[in-house]
Amino acid sequence: MQSCFNSAIENNLDVYKLSAQLAIINRDNINSIGELNGKIQKLKNEYENARREINKLSEKLSQFEAIEKQVREYFDLLEKSELSEVEKLQLKVYGSLAERCNIHSRDGLQRVENLRKDTSEKVEQLSKQMKKCKQLYDTYADIADTYKKISEGDYISNLIKEKEKQDENKTMTAAKKRSR
Repeated sequence: MQSCFNSAIENNLDVYKLSAQLAIINRDNINSIGELNGKIQKLKNEYENARREINKLSEKLSQFEAIEKQVREYFDLLEKSELSEVEKLQLKVYGSLAERCNIHSRDGLQRVENLRKDTSEKVEQLSKQMKKCKQLYDTYADIADTYKKISEGDYISNLIKEKEKQDENKTMTAAKKRSR
């Protein structure tokens, strides 16, 4: 009896899954398996491009953070009345960095902070885009897998076999009840 119940649930889930997949096929106006495979490839490319861009931006983000930290320290050291030998060395190194980055005031430092914030926002947006790509890719890949199973004949024949098992179990259960 329990296996009959589980089989019914599995069949209902199969029907639900097929129904959801058909809804997506209609929503996204997919007319052929070739079109679906094209969309899958496009999502792979979009995901990979976003990943590469995130890597580039993450590198820039690290650079902005380092510049921001060191140049801020440079301006803090400039405001001190007395410096230790280590601080004098840091002042020279950090001052050289500020010069190379064309930062001559705390306002210039604000420009770097804004660049860091903008870059961080771009990374966040690309991460969201990657997540959406991955979700849609998984959905389309599942549809393609279902299509493959159906086209090989396994899917429908398995559903029919499962239905036959259910009917057989019901018949056996009814026969047992009558024989009591």
